[in-house]
Amino acid sequence: MVVKFGLGFIPPKYSYVDNTFSEFTTEKNPSPKQWTYFINQFAYHEVSEYKVHIRDYLQRLTALGEQSELTLEELKTHLWDSIGGYRHPQPGSRLIQCGMEMLPKEKDAAGDALPPNPSIIYNGYLANGKPVNIDPDVAQWLKRDGINKIIVGHQPNGDTPFTIDELDIQAISADIS
Repeated sequence: MVVKFGLGFIPPKYSYVDNTFSEFTTEKNPSPKQWTYFINQFAYHEVSEYKVHIRDYLQRLTALGEQSELTLEELKTHLWDSIGGYRHPQPGSRLIQCGMEMLPKEKDAAGDALPPNPSIIYNGYLANGKPVNIDPDVAQWLKRDGINKIIVGHQPNGDTPFTIDELDIQAISADIS
């Protein structure tokens, strides 16, 4: 799997009712089509959890503040935007984290700091403002399901779009903002 590039990464599933995390799949090497299916299921689940449980979450947080001696700073730790990460219990927060470039001070089970967010939303084909080569592992993974073109963005690249043609894959970057 090419998780080192954010492809194949599927955030954990959270159950607000049970206060537990689980994985969406035990598949360790999903194809691009499988990954697309699982990431869409993840997004649907996060939106559903938010719609059903956000009012309850915020009411509990309000009650906690009214019934305790917690300071405002201590209460903020219960809000995702103060802590962040994929393991925060606020409904919908994992979907928001997918759109962030970095993980905020999260650690793995061994206590080691996690690398930048493995989500692909902020990944592209630029390094220090210059186009980079397509990784052979990524090209092989994409071609496994017949994908030969990818469009990337969210990283401004100058006045004109650019393309990279190599390894039978064409990458197009067109963020000229």
